[in-house]
Amino acid sequence: MQEKGEEGVILDIGANIGIATAYFKNKYPLTRVVAIEASPINYRQLIKNIEANRFQDIITLNKFVSNRNKQIRFNHQKLKPGGSFGEGYKLGNPSNFEQFYVDTIRISDIIKSLKNIVIKIDVEGAEYEILEDLALSKYVSEVLEITVEVTTSTQAHYEKLNKVLNIYYNLGFEPRFVAGYGIMHLRDKLKQGHLHLVLFRS
Repeated sequence: MQEKGEEGVILDIGANIGIATAYFKNKYPLTRVVAIEASPINYRQLIKNIEANRFQDIITLNKFVSNRNKQIRFNHQKLKPGGSFGEGYKLGNPSNFEQFYVDTIRISDIIKSLKNIVIKIDVEGAEYEILEDLALSKYVSEVLEITVEVTTSTQAHYEKLNKVLNIYYNLGFEPRFVAGYGIMHLRDKLKQGHLHLVLFRS
């Protein structure tokens, strides 16, 4: 992570209502933040929170980060503030969700003019698609570090995680799992549902 005053940018993908965005701006006030949130309901609260805290140099996007430009159906939980999921996510009772159509954006289109990039991703299962698309981008060389909540609730997720780890290892990134998780432990942790992974330039 950049020190205060050092040129760089933080991408908050899955910004929700802005809790992580606020943390980044308080810790690194001179660093630009790009906060990206797909849910229109969360996005409106994100804007209000940024304005209430008088944060400067934050770019906000009401988009869903994907591996191609299109429009998707997005679901927001009525009874759980902040809870939202893209299409394809296994939902409970449909009546508990509001649905919106949201434009997508590729991560390469976000970072193509940026330097010294740190990325945080929390997107409930869509992270593998984003990470694979980022790895194919010619702009990935500007990425210094990625912190991502990875979904590990099924064997398919585990296989996607292994694929991502191999891809980023070949790109010169080193993985670390928060709370001491190692790759050999993942099979026993599938029921946990999520792990926190950090990929950083070695």
